[in-house]
Amino acid sequence: MGCEGASLSTGLPRLARELHAVLPGYALCGAGAGASPAHDADVVGRVIAGIGIDGGAAYVAMRAWNVLIWQPVMVAVLCAEAEGRVAAVDRSAFRMGPPFGCHLRLLPQWAGDIRPVAAAHLSRCTTAVLDALAQRVRLRRELARRQLADRVLGVLHRRAMLSLAPVAATREAAAGWLAALDLEGLSALEPMLLDDGSEGLWLCRRSCCLEYQVTPDFLCATCPRRARAARITLSREEWQAHV
Repeated sequence: MGCEGASLSTGLPRLARELHAVLPGYALCGAGAGASPAHDADVVGRVIAGIGIDGGAAYVAMRAWNVLIWQPVMVAVLCAEAEGRVAAVDRSAFRMGPPFGCHLRLLPQWAGDIRPVAAAHLSRCTTAVLDALAQRVRLRRELARRQLADRVLGVLHRRAMLSLAPVAATREAAAGWLAALDLEGLSALEPMLLDDGSEGLWLCRRSCCLEYQVTPDFLCATCPRRARAARITLSREEWQAHV
């Protein structure tokens, strides 16, 4: 069922709080707020046009994929993990912003294992996005799947880093989401020792988002082009800055 933004924020307080923690200002918006399905042809076209051509065709394809899927991923994962509810992101609309937001079509609370159900909605959404992108750009499906795995685990990682979820529970959630989305082995959350002797997590990515092709001096902290030791060091610094 469709819901207005105010009722969503009131009815889903943990989701609203965690969305704001992960991305301050993110809105659970009402209908008619400039939101469209992520796979909408006009949306896909606007996203591609907004990227430009400086990074080359491969970069445009990868960037468009990530721009189009990060909101459905974030909403699907946080709604399941924080609220115990399934977000029907395959039937929801998103503002591509800024400002960013989601007009959510919500299913009732789920009594059993929620991740396979939530993952099925997310899979349908991302498959539709990939099919729409394929009409305009060339993107290898295996690379797209690896980036999707990174996005899912990235949300779980940030929850744990912000102390919204325990480390052990986050590792369990990561395994559950990857299995439910048939993405096992395409990304991982691995343990790392913190200065105080406790355990944190770092995102062990298997693919590059290609941002360096636009900004040659820039690499993500967890970019697989970096040495493993450097990725762990940078990840530890980021995690400890939030402790």
